[in-house]
Amino acid sequence: MKTPSKKQHELLQQIREADCTAFFVLYESYLNRFLESIKRCHYHCTTDEAKDAFDEAVFIFFDQLRDNPDFRLESNIFTYLYSVAVHKLLQNIRKNILCLGTDEEYDLTNVPDNNTGDDYNAETLRLINDFKQNLSQTEKMILHYRYVQNLTWNEIAILMSAKSVFALKKKHAIIIREMREMLRRMGRMR
Repeated sequence: MKTPSKKQHELLQQIREADCTAFFVLYESYLNRFLESIKRCHYHCTTDEAKDAFDEAVFIFFDQLRDNPDFRLESNIFTYLYSVAVHKLLQNIRKNILCLGTDEEYDLTNVPDNNTGDDYNAETLRLINDFKQNLSQTEKMILHYRYVQNLTWNEIAILMSAKSVFALKKKHAIIIREMREMLRRMGRMR
């Protein structure tokens, strides 16, 4: 674990003394590095969402330093800001997804069937929609996060507060297997 450097200790002291320039120095020093890290980690968010999370992390850091005299930074400033900002970012993503998680999002009946007029495709979509209606909210969210939001299994585990990625993958495999079996029974799949 990398500890704060002498330059960082000086910055921390300026923050504790409520020096206004310290905020801007801190923000400018670490914002671009944070955005690059977020891009490399493939978090599914916009630059503005990442900046908002970083802003929150900086304010939390300032509050901790000024209001808590016993606060000791045991790591590099960037490490602290990054971990808090990623936590805030994932909280915001979870909140946005849960707000959007209505049944309308999962309505597969409105999916176009390539304008072929093929009743076979429409009937298959109806069967999938009926299958989907029988899923629990948790199962719907797994499918939503994976196929609508295109999130990784690790991101889904964090958003759903799952104990393990393996359990999510297993539940996903069961859902897909049951859907395939239903489609085979109905003659829609070989």
